[in-house]
Amino acid sequence: EKGKLADFMYQALQKKVGIQNAIVELGYSFVHGLHKCSYDADCELFLKILMGEVNEEVYHEQNRLQSDLNDMFVMLDQAGNANRTTGKLFKDELIVALQGFFPDKSEERMTALKASIDEDVEGDIIEYRVLFEEDREYNQGSFAEEVKDQQLQERVDYLNTLENSMWQQVDEDYMINDVGIMRAFRAVDSNITKDTLKFYLERCFNGKYKDGDLVDVLQAMNRVRKGVVKKESKFKSAGSVLMKAAKNGKQNKGALDALEAVRAMWIEKEMAGTRLKIPDGEAPPPAVAQAFLGHMLEGAVTKKVDAALANGETPGGDAPTE
Repeated sequence: EKGKLADFMYQALQKKVGIQNAIVELGYSFVHGLHKCSYDADCELFLKILMGEVNEEVYHEQNRLQSDLNDMFVMLDQAGNANRTTGKLFKDELIVALQGFFPDKSEERMTALKASIDEDVEGDIIEYRVLFEEDREYNQGSFAEEVKDQQLQERVDYLNTLENSMWQQVDEDYMINDVGIMRAFRAVDSNITKDTLKFYLERCFNGKYKDGDLVDVLQAMNRVRKGVVKKESKFKSAGSVLMKAAKNGKQNKGALDALEAVRAMWIEKEMAGTRLKIPDGEAPPPAVAQAFLGHMLEGAVTKKVDAALANGETPGGDAPTE
């Protein structure tokens, strides 16, 4: 089954050349070119969508990830600079934020992300907009490409592990029931929610299903492969001021985990008696930044950031001394 993109491409080639033989020849050359350039994450994904291997939602999910990352950078920027957007971040804080945003990434992949940032930006201060900028040929820098490459590879890893788990649940006719499918998904993702599990089950059965229903394991996997699949990360900031702020539904959970990780870093700096500096001057002590962070997230905190800050010190007060 080819997607809407394949129909669009056929219509575009038809308008361009008109003759059926020419359409076939040009289409073959185009697909061949995509195969040759499949080392590029964008070309690889475009090819998979064109050939009907995945649906366009996977592309939109990739764009959402980039948008969520950019929003997180802006939130971090504002949190450390009294609600001002400077367009700049400290590299060490950005990396800590990424570790909070991507809690399940392997050390190897996180190291690759750090290296890609170093390729894009020199020094300790980052103008974070350059991390997603495109050149005249619509190519992005090393960081943006690395994020997309890893997202696609993590998708492949997830599907490979899921398929192995599925095969362990089949009967002698290579059929799998709803319970077996749930076991397979839980083996891959221990944090998967009931709603997400139901969503995947309906995809496997191509719609509604009843308890005990069976589906061919290969057919189920083909249906799963077409859409978005990813692990669900446990929300580590549960119970903190950030969790309270998240209840308004306006913040991405990954961004909140990232900010929570940086907030902990700020507290460590304050306990050490250090101060933050920003490119155009001196920022307030971390305690003030903590108070602002709570205020920025929909006023979740008015008097205290939380009990973890400086052993009960009032936000904005003097840094504790050892």
